[in-house]
Amino acid sequence: MVMGRNISPDIRLSTFSLGKGFGEYWRVALQTVNLTNKRFLLDRANTFGGTHSAEPRQIYVELRYRFHY
Repeated sequence: MVMGRNISPDIRLSTFSLGKGFGEYWRVALQTVNLTNKRFLLDRANTFGGTHSAEPRQIYVELRYRFHY
């Protein structure tokens, strides 16, 4: 017996990243994931804790310092 697969429609997500270095040791970056804040189901299976949906929009700011040794 062959079980039919329940396939969700294609989803396109927008991710954006922008960074700038300052001097030899510093760098700052801004990153966004799911820029358009689309909501959709990732998995409808009831295994491992039930139905899972996509994460909402996420915005990150990153500050890096490179140690010189």
